[in-house]
Amino acid sequence: MTSTFIYDPNNWEDPVMQELHWLREEHAKEFNYDVHAIAMDGETRGKAVREEWQRQKIEHEAKSG
Repeated sequence: MTSTFIYDPNNWEDPVMQELHWLREEHAKEFNYDVHAIAMDGETRGKAVREEWQRQKIEHEAKSG
């Protein structure tokens, strides 16, 4: 069975898209719509996620032997 995805940029009735747009708007407001500040926040968050993943990986390897 195949499914067909139809992209409709005018479909604002999709609740997932509504949530995504709302989250993006709130994030942009938090940084006063400063693209550079938003990008720096993304880099900072990404680094924190990578560090946490690495810490968990090391802990898991230590428990596994």
